[in-house]
Amino acid sequence: MDAKERVLTSMNHNEPDRVPSFEIAIDNLKIYEHYGLKYGYQGSGDLLAKTYDLVKGDTALLKKFIDKSSKVTDTLIPGIELFIKAGIDLHSLYLTNYKGGLKFFLHSCGDIIEIFDDIIDCGVDAIHPIEPTTASLDFNIFKLQEKYGDKITFVGNVSPQDLADKDPQFIQEYVKKLIKEIAPGRGFILSSGHSINPAIKLENFLIMQETPKKFGTYPISF
Repeated sequence: MDAKERVLTSMNHNEPDRVPSFEIAIDNLKIYEHYGLKYGYQGSGDLLAKTYDLVKGDTALLKKFIDKSSKVTDTLIPGIELFIKAGIDLHSLYLTNYKGGLKFFLHSCGDIIEIFDDIIDCGVDAIHPIEPTTASLDFNIFKLQEKYGDKITFVGNVSPQDLADKDPQFIQEYVKKLIKEIAPGRGFILSSGHSINPAIKLENFLIMQETPKKFGTYPISF
């Protein structure tokens, strides 16, 4: 299988030949240099501009939505307000995707445990990144897998903080735990717990990518 086939097979909740990996954004010059690629991250300016358009000029809502002083667990309410104000309906989005033969991959930061059943009911195919740094003990990828593993594909969730601060052995052991506990019998896509920021160590990123190649071949048996 190639990378695309592995991801699509995983999003169909089936086992590919081995665990695939994915990142929503890589903003790390050392990683680009390692692979001989031109630095291509465009930053958050365009994203903020699009968010401003969604809130239709409501600067108070925009500030509430992006306010870095808010706790991660408090970000769900402004996020829902933004969806309502913008007229975004997840269920309608899913039906549009489904009728068009597309897959529904949802990225949502922070603790969304309160609406996880709704996300399942909407038919979302894959959820990213199940951030491991939220304050909620229930918003845990291993607990969620036990309850919802046959209904949705999990994409995650190696903490960016750990990728910046821990040693490669720690990262490898956590990736192995993700593979061993989440991948068997269903699709699983390895990713960071959000994105790859400039503080992340190159050696930790590399070990995260190499580990599924060594331990992620199906059937999972280590």
